Amino acid sequence: MGVHPPSSRAGAAAAVTALLLCTSLAAEAASAAQASSILSASSAKWGAFATTGSSLVPTTSNPLVLPVPNTTGNNGRVDFHAFFSVVNPGTLRLTGANYSATASATDLVFSIDACSGQWTESTNQCSGQVTTVLATPASDLSSLTVPEAAGSTIRLRAALIQGTVPNKTTPTVTIGVKVTRSQVRAATVTGG
Repeated sequence: MGVHPPSSRAGAAAAVTALLLCTSLAAEAASAAQASSILSASSAKWGAFATTGSSLVPTTSNPLVLPVPNTTGNNGRVDFHAFFSVVNPGTLRLTGANYSATASATDLVFSIDACSGQWTESTNQCSGQVTTVLATPASDLSSLTVPEAAGSTIRLRAALIQGTVPNKTTPTVTIGVKVTRSQVRAATVTGG
């Protein structure tokens, strides 16, 4: 008559129990699911460089070399000033930088100056207060005069303040800028 042996009844009962268990676990997982934001990590970049160009990307890792030509026809004092930019090409805000400057002729002294307002470069005038960042020779002189925001620039002036340049010569002033990790603002978590 249609009676099944006990072993097949137990198998059928186990299959029904497993099916009920699977469907109730899936339903519970669906009702308990949560959305979470995903944070992505990226590497921060920092640094600074000096340039006479307008690019926010350094074209060389070498320091900036400014020529000081004497084309006046006499030996003596040359009225020299040159403007250049210090660029923060990184992704972090800077709090300071280390500057170095050397003259190719040891009797020449240059100052590297900042303006609290704006430079009028054609007349060599500052609309605010002129502050000397450093004078040559200087090596790894720490300063708060920096392009603070990522992607920003500041204008500085190199000026000959002492010494004479022989006629028909072109000595140079070399300017370097570097930023250490301690001169970068602390990292922050964003997006989550």
